[in-house]
Amino acid sequence: MSEDEHGYIAQNRCIDIRPGTSCLDGARGCPQEDVGGIWGHKHMLDVLHTPNHPEREHFIGWVRQGYDPEHFSCEEVNQVLQRQKDKLIPKSLVKKPTGKKPVKLTKSALNKHLKQLSHDQLIDLVKAYYGASKDMQKFLAVRILGDEAIESLFQEYRKKVEQEFFPERGHGKLRLKEAEQAVSEFERLTESARYSLELKLIYVENGVDYTLSYGDIDARFYYNIVSMYAEIIDQVNEDETAELFDKFEERLEAAVSKTEGIGWGFHDNLAELYVQIRWI
Repeated sequence: MSEDEHGYIAQNRCIDIRPGTSCLDGARGCPQEDVGGIWGHKHMLDVLHTPNHPEREHFIGWVRQGYDPEHFSCEEVNQVLQRQKDKLIPKSLVKKPTGKKPVKLTKSALNKHLKQLSHDQLIDLVKAYYGASKDMQKFLAVRILGDEAIESLFQEYRKKVEQEFFPERGHGKLRLKEAEQAVSEFERLTESARYSLELKLIYVENGVDYTLSYGDIDARFYYNIVSMYAEIIDQVNEDETAELFDKFEERLEAAVSKTEGIGWGFHDNLAELYVQIRWI
C-alpha cells in the first residue's frame, strides 16, 4: 500500500521472497484485518487521533491489544517469512533432499536374521535388548515373568495416573496427556486387556472424583474423561465372553451415577455411552 494525499501510509514493505532473500526495509504496520482497505485504515486513524470523535470508543475496543500503526520491524517480518517459507517459495524452487532412504528393518528381514543366529548369539541379543532401555526391560519382564510382572507394572502405572489428579502433596496438575500416555504405554507393554481396561477405568474414576471434589472444570477436561470412558465401552463390547463386563459392571455404572447433576454435558455423555454396552 502506498501513501495517499493525506500522508497516511498503511503499509510499505520492500520484500523479496525468493529463496535466500528477506525483508530489506519498510515503514508502519499492517492495517487491521477487515478494516476496509486503505480508506478504512485512514478513517480509523483519523478517529483514534480525535479525542471527542463519536466512533473513538468503538475503534479502541475493536483494534487488537497493543496495536501501533507506527510500528515496523524488519526482524519480525523476517521471522514471519521464515515460518511461512514453505508456502511462499514455489515448489519448483524447493530443493529436494538427496541421499539414501532411511533403513527400516522389516519383520521378514528380522525373522530371517534370527533364524541364522546360534543359541548363544540369540542369548547375547536378548541381553543387549534388555540393557537398551527401561521400556525393553519392562517388556521382557512381562514376557518372562508373566502375571507377576504385569501386576507390578499395573501398580506403577496406576500411581502415575492418580498422581495427575490426586498427588500425595499439593493439588493435581491435571496433565491429562501424561496420564493418557501412561495408560497407552502400559497397554502397549503388557497387552493385557483386563489390566489395561482397569487402568483406563481408574483414569475415569479419578476424573469423576476430581470434579466432585473441586467443582466444574472445563470442556477439555470433560471431553478427555468421556473419550477414555468411550474406549472402555468399546473394549467391553469387543469381549465376546462378557468377562470384562461382569468384573467391572458396578464400577462402570458408578462412574455414571456419581456424575448426576454435573454440567458441560458430562453426565449425559457418560450415560449415553453406558447404555451402549451390549451386555445390559
